[in-house]
Amino acid sequence: MLIVIHKGKRKELLSNEDMTTLALINKAKLGDVNAYKALMDSAYGGVKQSVELTEAETPIFKQLDIDIIEL
Repeated sequence: MLIVIHKGKRKELLSNEDMTTLALINKAKLGDVNAYKALMDSAYGGVKQSVELTEAETPIFKQLDIDIIEL
């Protein structure tokens, strides 16, 4: 926990999560793209990727009839 003094009067306790978020905000403001991405993913969730299959696989041979011969 960290105690922050606002304008010499008010004290506020910050958790480690709050301090990390503030550090990321500061880095993002300075142009760190990875920090910005981390903030956006945290706030809105990561981008989901989906794959759409339009064609199913077709077998090479429609029917394969193999006789097993024992010697």
